[in-house]
Amino acid sequence: MTIEEFKALVGGTIFTVKFIKKDGSERVMNARLGVAKYVKNSAPQITSKRSETLRLANKVGVFEMSGQYRTIDLNTIVWLKSRGKVIYEN
Repeated sequence: MTIEEFKALVGGTIFTVKFIKKDGSERVMNARLGVAKYVKNSAPQITSKRSETLRLANKVGVFEMSGQYRTIDLNTIVWLKSRGKVIYEN
């Protein structure tokens, strides 16, 4: 799944995703895209560099509803739910 496909699927809604973490364990997370409150170092040059780094690694930054910012590797997604329906399964 590409970043563009992921963003088109979830839009601006809260979604639930199950993915494989870097250590091999599974994780289920409720998250949302586009949240920028309390982001440190949000100067344009830093933001564009981070965006490019994530794009090259096929990762996306999300806001986990528990209050933390996280990164999801789109290559490891098991399933994705939005609005109560599974919208993607790998």
